[in-house]
Amino acid sequence: MDKLTTIKTFHTVVKLKSFSKAADELGLSPQLTSKYVSALEAELGIRLINRTTRRLNLTAEGASYFEESLKILESLESLENRLTDLKMNPSGLLRVSAPVSLGNQQLGDIIGHFLERYPELSIDIQLNDRKVDIIEEGFDVALRIGSMVDSNLVARRLAPVEVLVCASPAYTAKHGVPRGVADLKPHKVLKYSYLSNQSGFEGHETPVISNSGELLAKAAKSGIGVVMAPGYIVKDAIAAGELTTLFSLNETDNLALYALYPHRTLLSLKVKSFVDYLVDAFDGVKL
Repeated sequence: MDKLTTIKTFHTVVKLKSFSKAADELGLSPQLTSKYVSALEAELGIRLINRTTRRLNLTAEGASYFEESLKILESLESLENRLTDLKMNPSGLLRVSAPVSLGNQQLGDIIGHFLERYPELSIDIQLNDRKVDIIEEGFDVALRIGSMVDSNLVARRLAPVEVLVCASPAYTAKHGVPRGVADLKPHKVLKYSYLSNQSGFEGHETPVISNSGELLAKAAKSGIGVVMAPGYIVKDAIAAGELTTLFSLNETDNLALYALYPHRTLLSLKVKSFVDYLVDAFDGVKL
C-alpha cells in the first residue's frame, strides 16, 4: 500500500474529524478510508486515532505523528510547486558545450538575447573543440558540427555548414588556382578534421590537420597551403582579401550544426527553450 496515500488519508481524517467526510473529500469509500488509516497504524505499530461511534480522538502518539508528518507533506507540496514553476518558467543553470570558433563568432549575441527573454536562467557555456561526453560531464546541451551524430543522443539540426576551399592570393599566384578536388593533387592541403568524408583528398601533402577551422584559416593566410574550413570561419578573411574562395565542398560533404541533448521525453523546460530559440536564431542561416 502506498505510504504517502495512507499519510494523506490520515491527515484528511484528522482535519475533518470524520472518516465519512474524509472519504468524500478524497473520493474514496468510507471502508477504504478506514482501511488506509488502519494500515498506517499497523505499519507503525501504534494506535494513532481512538475511534468511538460519536467522535475521533488523536492519541498522544497520533498527535506527534500528525505534526511531524505535516512537515513532510508541506515540504512535498512546496517541492511540487517549485517544479511546476520550473515547467512554466525556465530557471536555474544551463550548461552548454560548443566549438571554440562557433562560440566566439556566433553565440554571443544569441545567448544575450536568449537571457533577456528568460532572465531567471543563467548559462555556463564551455568552448572546447573536443567532443565532450554530454552525460558524463554534466552538460545539458552540446553544439556540434558534423555530418554524423551520436545515435545515443537526440539531435536537432540547426543550420547547414558550407565548407569552402580557400587559399591566399600569394599562394594562388605561385601555385595556380585549383577549381575542384581533382585539381588539388599537386597542392598542400590544410585539412579540417570534422569533414567526415575525405574522399578525393587522399595522397595530398598535408602540413596541418586540425579540428579548428580558425587555426587553419590563419595558417592559410600565411600562404602555406589550401585550406578547407566552414564558411563562417573564413568569411572575414575573404572579405578582407586575405583569402580567396576556390570552390565549395557542399557536394562532397554535407555538414551541419546540431544541438545534441540526452533525452527527448520529460525534457526540462530550460533545455527545450534554449534549443527552440537556437532553431529560430539559425533559421535560414548558412554557416
